[in-house]
Amino acid sequence: MACNLAYGDGPMTVAQLFACVRHRFAGLSAYYLKERDVIAIPLSDAAAGEAAVFLRELAARKGLSCCTVTAAWPELAGPEIISLDGASEFLVISGTDR
Repeated sequence: MACNLAYGDGPMTVAQLFACVRHRFAGLSAYYLKERDVIAIPLSDAAAGEAAVFLRELAARKGLSCCTVTAAWPELAGPEIISLDGASEFLVISGTDR
């Protein structure tokens, strides 16, 4: 299972991290944009606070990029996610080559 990769020292892909998010934070709104290899998590979600701290640390440890962006990025996420969730800020995790 991908969540087991969170405990080791080795690298982790964005897809593996998304599987871990879905397993560990089952009630969290999270979107995996496969064509861009990006995870977007609305920070307006009540469960996002605890998850964001954990995921920022995990992403850094696993060699992934992590940042907070505003809803002014429809070219990255697509308007369907922004309008679906209504969030203004997202935690975005991607590979380091982005």
